[in-house]
Amino acid sequence: MSRTSDVFKKNVKALRAAHGYSLRKAAELSGISFSALGRFERGERFPEPETLDKLASLYSIAVADLFRAGGAEEKAASLALTKARVIEQFIAIS
Repeated sequence: MSRTSDVFKKNVKALRAAHGYSLRKAAELSGISFSALGRFERGERFPEPETLDKLASLYSIAVADLFRAGGAEEKAASLALTKARVIEQFIAIS
């Protein structure tokens, strides 16, 4: 398996986890089949271009970010920080 494929499968799984989606929920929201998403995360299959667009759209990122080493970690950290800020603001106004 190529380094690109390794980075891709790691990022797809990390992004799903960062958003708190189950595999089923990610499939439902993206319009990609449950089995296909599982194969992408395991590195058993590589998506077509239109499927890459669906994945990028689901996670509000550029398609290129799916292949960038560390891209998912950056997105996950940003998402966690945003969630923490929302919680802090909610507590402050409660």
